[in-house]
Amino acid sequence: LSRIVEQLKARISTRGFSNEELFHKILNYLEIKDTYAIVALDEVDLLISRHEDVLYLLSRIGEERESIPRISMILVTRNPEIFEMLDESTRSSLLGNIIHLSEYDSGQLYDILKFRAEEALIPGALMEESLRLIADLAGERGDARYALDILWRAGKYAEAENSPRITPEHVRKASASIYPAIRREHLEFLFPHEQLILLALTRGLQGGQAYVTAGDLYQNYQLICEEYSTEPRAYTRFWEYLQRLDDLGIIRIKVMSEGTRGRRSYISLPGIPASILQAELESILQRRRQH
Repeated sequence: LSRIVEQLKARISTRGFSNEELFHKILNYLEIKDTYAIVALDEVDLLISRHEDVLYLLSRIGEERESIPRISMILVTRNPEIFEMLDESTRSSLLGNIIHLSEYDSGQLYDILKFRAEEALIPGALMEESLRLIADLAGERGDARYALDILWRAGKYAEAENSPRITPEHVRKASASIYPAIRREHLEFLFPHEQLILLALTRGLQGGQAYVTAGDLYQNYQLICEEYSTEPRAYTRFWEYLQRLDDLGIIRIKVMSEGTRGRRSYISLPGIPASILQAELESILQRRRQH
């Protein structure tokens, strides 16, 4: 909501107000100015997992005032199933028209990258071979953010080496350092206990195994909580965190039948090496300790 105020350039104080109070201030501003706002929420998955109340307020726009609705919304997600986390009334209000967009192909990513490079880089700094290599690498996933991440990191590698051009070797180095399934901002947006659970998972996978049982992970999580002087949540709450992390695509839960022993849940980490994720999480948790 603060970002909406910022983009509207409205003289509305955002400090000390609840989301609901700020929401009504925005509506009042739009009515006074007799104007409208289109709010586009990219990667709405993160907002759903952390601030569901904001989406609830935005979904009530038509019910709040008798006048014409002043705010229209565009929600963007790569994982439509995430909307199942919302309550039924919010979901029905938000999901009016659904448009499924195909992923970018290499040609489209090439055009995007070329435009951004022309805007950001010195002419000739990006080799044509490098541009096509980035488009091909990202084309396997259809992810424009991934493509731009590679371009940015490749530029940093070239800068560090005092190279006048971004070469394919810089691109390969950049690609090897990026794991697009999980970005740092995703990790920072998670609840503290979700971060602790992920850290417990990374340590449980350090031995080279592909999966950790939910029971073993809970024991590791309890040890991590002790390490960070935090009271662990009960197993029921722990399982709810696991399901949310699975919904976000950060982990995978695999339930297997083991005959007379019943069913057992196995947890895996599909998108990033455990050692890389462990280092990121420890850095985030260390900064939180210092504050």
